[in-house]
Amino acid sequence: MINIIVVLVVIAAVVFAVMRIRRGGGCGCGCSSCASGCSSASKNPTDTNTEYPPESSLILDITGMHCEKCSTGVSEALNALDGVSAEVNLAANNAAVKLSKAVSAQVLRTAVEDKGFELTHIRVL
Repeated sequence: MINIIVVLVVIAAVVFAVMRIRRGGGCGCGCSSCASGCSSASKNPTDTNTEYPPESSLILDITGMHCEKCSTGVSEALNALDGVSAEVNLAANNAAVKLSKAVSAQVLRTAVEDKGFELTHIRVL
């Protein structure tokens, strides 16, 4: 009987460990959506060598945001960049960005990815 209990405890520990690892792509808030991860990530990378000039208006498509904490983190990261003003739309999984200085795609990508999300496309308006 004790062996069965030990086996069940080990199985439970493994299941929780796997769930925690899968949650790594989200914001870490623990909401049920973040725990499921993002299954719709596009593999169409943006050219990281592109530099967008001042006065550009962009839409950044971002995967992995599932709650207000997610979008707030991305918003803070983008707005912390010199010359960037961003408004993140959680429902649309994107950010509207206006530039007052030249900014590269790599800088935008790094800001988003450092928060644990994926920048899949940059559209110039």
